[in-house]
Amino acid sequence: MRRFTRWLPLLNLTLTIKLATWFALIAAVATAVVGYLALAAGERLLREHQVQALWIVAETRAQRIEAFATERQRDATATAKASMLLDVWDKLEAAFHSQMSVTSPEYLAIDRQVRAYLTDHRDIGGYADLMLICPAGHLIWSVTRGADLGSSYKEGPYKDSEAAKVFEQAGGFGEVKAALSGVAYYPPAKEPAAFVAAPILRKGEVVAVLALRLAKEEIYALARDYVGLGQTGEVVLGSLKEDQVVFVTPTRHDPDAAFRRRLAREDPVARPLAEAARGAAGQGQGQGQGIVADYRGVPVLAVWRSVPSFGWGLVVKMDEAEVLAPLVRLRGALLAGLGLLSVAAGVVGWRSGRKMDDAMARVLEAKAKAEEAEAQINGLLSAAPDAVFGADEAGTILMANEAAHRMFGWQAGSLVGQNITVIVPPDDREAHRAGLRRYLETGESRLIGTVIEVIGYRLDGTTFPCELSMAAMTLPDGRRRFIGVHRDVTERKKAEETRIRLVQHLDASPDFVGFADAADTHILYVNRAGRAMCGLGEDEDVTTMKIADVHPAWTNKLLEETILPTAIREGVWQGECAFLHRDGHEIPVLMVLVAHKSAGGAVEVFSTTSRDITERKQSEQALRHSEERYRHLSDNALVGVYQSTIGGKLLYVNRALAAMFEYDSPEELIAAGAWARYERVEDRLAFVEALKQSGRFENYELRLLTKTGKPLWVLLNATLQDDTFSGMLVDITARKEAEAAFHKAHEELQATMRELQERVDELERFRKATVQREFRIKELKDEIERLKKREE
Repeated sequence: MRRFTRWLPLLNLTLTIKLATWFALIAAVATAVVGYLALAAGERLLREHQVQALWIVAETRAQRIEAFATERQRDATATAKASMLLDVWDKLEAAFHSQMSVTSPEYLAIDRQVRAYLTDHRDIGGYADLMLICPAGHLIWSVTRGADLGSSYKEGPYKDSEAAKVFEQAGGFGEVKAALSGVAYYPPAKEPAAFVAAPILRKGEVVAVLALRLAKEEIYALARDYVGLGQTGEVVLGSLKEDQVVFVTPTRHDPDAAFRRRLAREDPVARPLAEAARGAAGQGQGQGQGIVADYRGVPVLAVWRSVPSFGWGLVVKMDEAEVLAPLVRLRGALLAGLGLLSVAAGVVGWRSGRKMDDAMARVLEAKAKAEEAEAQINGLLSAAPDAVFGADEAGTILMANEAAHRMFGWQAGSLVGQNITVIVPPDDREAHRAGLRRYLETGESRLIGTVIEVIGYRLDGTTFPCELSMAAMTLPDGRRRFIGVHRDVTERKKAEETRIRLVQHLDASPDFVGFADAADTHILYVNRAGRAMCGLGEDEDVTTMKIADVHPAWTNKLLEETILPTAIREGVWQGECAFLHRDGHEIPVLMVLVAHKSAGGAVEVFSTTSRDITERKQSEQALRHSEERYRHLSDNALVGVYQSTIGGKLLYVNRALAAMFEYDSPEELIAAGAWARYERVEDRLAFVEALKQSGRFENYELRLLTKTGKPLWVLLNATLQDDTFSGMLVDITARKEAEAAFHKAHEELQATMRELQERVDELERFRKATVQREFRIKELKDEIERLKKREE
């Protein structure tokens, strides 16, 4: 009774106050209910639209990254097949391996010759560096000449780098194909780097690996486009490194994040990026969505998926505060309205209507914001060149952009409400429905998160090839939505068909041109020249024959073990083999065999173009016979015959030359290295310089040393060709010794003659003196006789 009496004073209130009070209460409750429902609907609508927008950005960005990776691999493969690159490689490899040095004069001379050509290849492709690696793993040449030049990617300090990994994938080990690395810090470049590599082939064998370092700016640009992401949205790319998730590009809020921002794999903040990166490595579905805390600790609305080509995880996100900003403003307005209603309860009669009008205006404002967000998404979809579909779990199309209507031949807006199977060929629709049911029941699908080729079905019944990328998402209320992006590849397919038709037009070629079924090797077509080569009639049905019927047994073995496996693996094989004429004789040919694959990757047809090289083989055989006769004459010549590099390295010597230098065999002399041991270094320098200027020497005398250091005089003939010279040596040591003995005897004879002449001169003087004395004696005798006679 006492509790009831507490409310008695209210009964004494005037009707106006009672009505005003109840009216105010009803208005406040109504406004609160309407506001709550509007906020809830607006929040759900904003979240759904923003999730769809983020998925579209994620799928578009993933396709852009995959297209970038594919284009770079194709570019590397095309560059590796450049005809001049093999010649450049041969020169660089020879210069490097001659002294295992990248600073030798020979290497630097070749570097100056090829640098402009290789640098142009790097600049045209927009790469940071171009590198050439030998099969042994040595980096023989690079544009930047960094600290890694000359080092080994198998054993050197960079053996664990991304460059070493892409070298192994492209041809150093395992399957020979173009390869793409992940992104990691590369010390020689002093910055993060990724590499694409392709093998350089000669006759199907890997002779080198071409590696191209992608420009850091190109990689960063993949995440730098923020169109459709508002003021706080961003794209984050990361990879798994052991127990950490590493950011590989700068972010909108952290320009220095690349390879500096790392998160523990088990950190809740790292979960979206880690989950997406695991998907790229084949460890899970690799995609998801939800409200999470990002690396700044800020709640964000995010979607994530894997990027298989680089092994990355991709997260597209936007701050939750920005997503829900219109609702926050509306919520504040509603609370203020409720407060004013409570304070102004006494005048609620006409004010409550006004407040309700204000509340409805704010609801309309929230709706307008949602419609604005939807218009932004529609603008993004309208600008997209690919067809974008959104569908529910029943397959009903909820959204289709303008490109989708144009691509599939429907009027604008008419696809919405249709089942997604209207764009699937009738024969494939049941399989599509079964796949959708299987995904809804098990979560397994071969379409989600991948890019596959399918057949599109237009409204007029025509079909066309297209690439399909799909993503699935779950709304907050548990409903599932699917987004599909279709790309028309008709023109690309036409280009492939045109290439096939061009091959078929080779019927007029003088070479053998043929096609065979890859499944059972039955011949499908042989041109006129090929029929003549194998002795087949022009009207003879070749489809009953197999590849083995037009080849000898040894070529069939080569086909089975080498040619066909190589063509299936690499797409093409080229080399020498033979065809079998119907009369039993073999025709040697130079063959190019190509494996043509379907869109699914299966080899369907083999084609070959083969040139008769019988005359060339006969010429080669005649040349070999001539070389054998020349070698026989050289080996048995009595004079020394040799061939040497300009640097003094022997390439060939005969037995006479080996014996001349006191070696037991030519092989021992060649293994010993340079045979020309000069007494004076300046003699060799003078000889080489004179040979370079004249190009030829005849009867050039040189004094050399034998193996034991014994002096050896030779008479040398030499002819210079490129960087080698060849000729003959004659030992003239005996002649030189005889000449020396002759000169010595001649000088001794001359000395004796001079001595004899001196003695003759002395005797002559003595004779003259004796004659004069005898004459004087006679005179004296005569004088004595006269004196005697006078005395008498």
